Amino acid sequence: MFALGASNSRDGRVSTGATPVILKLVTIDERIERLTARVEGLVMTAELHQKELQSLGAFIRTDAENIRALARIAEIHERRLEAI
Repeated sequence: MFALGASNSRDGRVSTGATPVILKLVTIDERIERLTARVEGLVMTAELHQKELQSLGAFIRTDAENIRALARIAEIHERRLEAI
């Protein structure tokens, strides 16, 4: 493991000028396992967001229909008032 701007030794210690830090060397299998878990988490999050967006789309369509209906009502009332 290497840290940017730090001196590294063969035993996994990293010196950043202050206290040396010991890094755990991770096998490729462990890295793949962690990445797979992260990808699965991201996929689940994306699926939830997609469902939320679909739900919001339905609300927006309903609101748009209601607004159009109110606009028609206002137009009808405006015509009645102009006729008076």
